[in-house]
Amino acid sequence: MPNMSYCRFHNTLLDLQDCHNAIMEMIEATGDCEADCETLSRDELRAAQELAATAVRFLETLSEYTGRDCEDIFAAGQPENVFQDAITLINQELSECNGDEDDDC
Repeated sequence: MPNMSYCRFHNTLLDLQDCHNAIMEMIEATGDCEADCETLSRDELRAAQELAATAVRFLETLSEYTGRDCEDIFAAGQPENVFQDAITLINQELSECNGDEDDDC
C-alpha cells in the first residue's frame, strides 16, 4: 500500500509547471505597463527565490551522482536527458535493493 509521498513528484511537477508559467507571464509582462500581470507578494517572492535555489541544489545533487559537473552537463547539451537518466538509475538501484514493483500515481 502506498504512503502519503506516493505521488510527491507527480503533484510537485504540476505545481512547478504552474510556477514556471507564472514566471514566464511575469517576464513577458516586464516593460509592458498595459499587461495584466500582478507582482508577487513579499512571501511569494521569497518562496520563488527559494524554489529557484532548491531547483539548483536538486540538479547539483543529480550531477554529483553522475560524477559530472553540473555546468559541464549543461554545456554538453540536452541536460534533461542526463538528469532523467540519473533519476532512473537511482530508482532502479533502490528498486533492486528493496524488491519494489513499479506503481503509477
